[in-house]
Amino acid sequence: MNPSEEVPVSVVDVIQAKYPSATAMKFSMLEEGKVYQADFDMDGKNVSVIASRTEILNAFEESGQQNITSVNTKLNGLGMEKGNLSGLKTLMAPGQAERQIAQYDLRGTNYRLTLHQSGYVTITTRQLTYETKSLDDLPEKIKAYIQGRNKPNIAYLGQLPLLEKPLKEYLADKNEFTFSSCAVYSLPDKSKQYQVFVKYYGITDLPLIFNENSELIWVGSFNRLESLVNFDDLSGGSSNVSKDDLSYFTSQFKASNELKDYPLDGPISRGQASVNVYDNQKGFEFRLSKPSLDTDESWVLRYDAGRKLIDSYYSGQRR
Repeated sequence: MNPSEEVPVSVVDVIQAKYPSATAMKFSMLEEGKVYQADFDMDGKNVSVIASRTEILNAFEESGQQNITSVNTKLNGLGMEKGNLSGLKTLMAPGQAERQIAQYDLRGTNYRLTLHQSGYVTITTRQLTYETKSLDDLPEKIKAYIQGRNKPNIAYLGQLPLLEKPLKEYLADKNEFTFSSCAVYSLPDKSKQYQVFVKYYGITDLPLIFNENSELIWVGSFNRLESLVNFDDLSGGSSNVSKDDLSYFTSQFKASNELKDYPLDGPISRGQASVNVYDNQKGFEFRLSKPSLDTDESWVLRYDAGRKLIDSYYSGQRR
């Protein structure tokens, strides 16, 4: 792609202002007319910068072999089976702490590992492409979906069966959705996935996941509002997943090499297992924790109504 002909001048200017010594930039378009990636060498390192027309969203900079050793040290003592690390990079984003990311090959499956400055390690099959806090950087269909709900919804609040009247009145002038951020991922099949976070009636940030065709395929726990009486307890109480679904997923988890040490038994809370519903979309969400005095390890798994896995990730840290 020729930057002088096909990439907006504003995008080139944004990148060159941050990286004035960058030369021979090779551009690719990530979101039509909105988001672009520039690849170049700088000081002997491969650098990839993702930018919109107004700002840099993310930058990926090649890291040295010594940093791979440091990441491997962070994995010691965790229950996740050891895989092969490669392609380590430093991920930078405005207003965020730097993260180390790498390819993580485990039993023939390619994962993406992220080491956060807090010491937490996350592992997922999704590969982060870019993050943005501007709704204008997203496909028009997703943008319209969020904007269409960026207003109060008094009719819905009036139908809530349990929420106390003073709280309904408090929420009456709050927008149903306020856009917070979006992370765009590349999946193993090379398709894209958009994870959008919205502030729901000003109460909490909740996720929605769209596929590359801008179709909504999974929703967060928006329906939890329907079971609230007040804001004193936002835990949601007992799980609302049916016995049949719990039995099915529990058997799947016990048969998994990665999940067999993460029990889902005894009294199960809605925070551990939930059915999420919004806009005629139904999805399951499980948060499984491993009992341990030495480590803090967990899995989050998200499925659609047909029990198809939409997203999953591991996180772990030594105590």
